[in-house]
Amino acid sequence: MTQFADLIAPFDEADFFRDHYGKKPLHIARPDADVSGILDWDSFNDALERMPFWTSESLRIAFNNHPAPPESFCDPVETLEGHTVLRANPARVKALIGVGATVVTNRLHEVSPGVRLTAAAIQQRTQARVAANAYCSFKGVQAFQSHFDLHDAFVIQVEGEKTWNIWSGREDRPVAHMAPGDATSAYLMRQRGALLEQVRMKQGDVLYLPRGQYHDALAEDGPTLHVTFSINPLTGLSLFEMLEAEARLDPLFRDYVPSHADGDAMRAHLERLAERLKEMATSPLIADEIAGAQRATRIDTEGFGLPREFPPNFYAVTGQPCEMIRRDEGYVLSGHGGEIALGSARKAVDWLLRQRQFSEEELIARFAQATPDALRQLLGTLENQGYIARAALPARG
Repeated sequence: MTQFADLIAPFDEADFFRDHYGKKPLHIARPDADVSGILDWDSFNDALERMPFWTSESLRIAFNNHPAPPESFCDPVETLEGHTVLRANPARVKALIGVGATVVTNRLHEVSPGVRLTAAAIQQRTQARVAANAYCSFKGVQAFQSHFDLHDAFVIQVEGEKTWNIWSGREDRPVAHMAPGDATSAYLMRQRGALLEQVRMKQGDVLYLPRGQYHDALAEDGPTLHVTFSINPLTGLSLFEMLEAEARLDPLFRDYVPSHADGDAMRAHLERLAERLKEMATSPLIADEIAGAQRATRIDTEGFGLPREFPPNFYAVTGQPCEMIRRDEGYVLSGHGGEIALGSARKAVDWLLRQRQFSEEELIARFAQATPDALRQLLGTLENQGYIARAALPARG
């Protein structure tokens, strides 16, 4: 699945983003949908066969609202580098499955091609960080009590059926996990509210849940498998990290704050800082940084394609004098030919100018903050102005 519209079809994409995204749940019944290309029992087992990937961090076991301790299904294994990791033991995992435990596989998009393609389609449409977890459950045992998530979620039922309870309660834009324990469990039960909707998810169905929406799920008939795609867009909190990095370059923010003993001077200084912060926050430079951070959540779907060879396009850095200048309007590269606006590519240009040689392909792979087309166009500009030049491939052998 390579297009977002295919994920929610037959529901209209424009209607989804207008009426549901970030607002309210949506169940899309899709009796004719073929989701085997995303995940099925065979491809799920294939992914689980990548044994080194499944550690106490990437595979979890849950039973009756409680996580199983990693020591109950993992063995300590020493890596070739001499580190010890807790690696999931299939026999021990199956023993817990035999008593009804749920298997949760985190970051499944990293080892499952079909899941990765779907995650990439969601990321491309939302420009958010997307990850995928799969949940393998068995009849009559609830893995997790009613709860809310810190992210939006798309749930795709790929095998079997599962009943979801969606509650009326919704936390207001949560950003922090609650500590586990009885007090938290009691809080969640109080806050979930009345039952808003009960959904019977069948193979091919899609369920969208906005961040903070209370929900729980139960497998009632046999084994069931679903994939949850978490969607984490940037929030306004991301702005503070960007502003801090830029503020360190501004002399005003490196000034001492006047003592509170001189209240007028201190307040005047704080007002100047606030005014400067507003200028920075609304500047094109910060807009470029935010756009770059959103693009950097891109999920790479390019395979190795072996044994075919792909000769790269090499460039050499000429060493022609130039200077990168920061302005609120954005970073520019200044030299003999004038100024070149860098936008979200400024980190890429900063890196390439420090190299003797580099390839176009490596540049694009390293710096997702700018689009491939923008980077190629910029390479042409840098070449035309003499900062880089085409280079022969390094000799083999």
